Amino acid sequence: MQELAEDEDVSVHLRVLPGSLVHDARPVLMVPVSLQASAMQKIRDCVTIDKTREFDQDPRFGLVVLAEIASRAMSPAVNDPGTAIDALGSTLRLFSEFAKSRADAPVEVTHDRVYGPWLAIDDLFSTVFDPIARDSSGTLEVINRILFVLSALSRTDPILFSKCADNTARHTLEVAWADRNDDWFHRELRARADQHGFSHLVPSMQ
Repeated sequence: MQELAEDEDVSVHLRVLPGSLVHDARPVLMVPVSLQASAMQKIRDCVTIDKTREFDQDPRFGLVVLAEIASRAMSPAVNDPGTAIDALGSTLRLFSEFAKSRADAPVEVTHDRVYGPWLAIDDLFSTVFDPIARDSSGTLEVINRILFVLSALSRTDPILFSKCADNTARHTLEVAWADRNDDWFHRELRARADQHGFSHLVPSMQ
């Protein structure tokens, strides 16, 4: 797409990220109206639209699958906190690799003709953490692991992760707090929040 845009001396603006659900009324990319039809078709051909998502091109899809694994593990019929905790460990490794790749990215712009949406961290966090927090809200060990992972990511790359980690920790604690009206459980939540650096979020639940 970059090479085609250079050849035609135009810019291409992608309107959706890989993995997004598209339909006939949703634009996928934008090019100047002056572009020749043959060149426009070549640029269109750079985009693959299919019925299924793929891990290689769609990072959100991997997070969706991890969340589904953890949520199914925490269903009443299965009740397997260990699997949910393993999924959260994989989530930590993935986000850590993402932060590392961002830090190692070259400073120079290599694709200056192609523009696209940002990969929003808050959206990625909600994709994986919110379903696990919902389905594990009454299970202290899983909630503890969520807070552990969020705290680790905040320290790994504060600029990239800290705000989203705080928002996700607040949501996780609020959901868990509301799930069990139990003084012991509430005390334990406070202790875990303090342990992982999220004690400032607890008063909002009072």
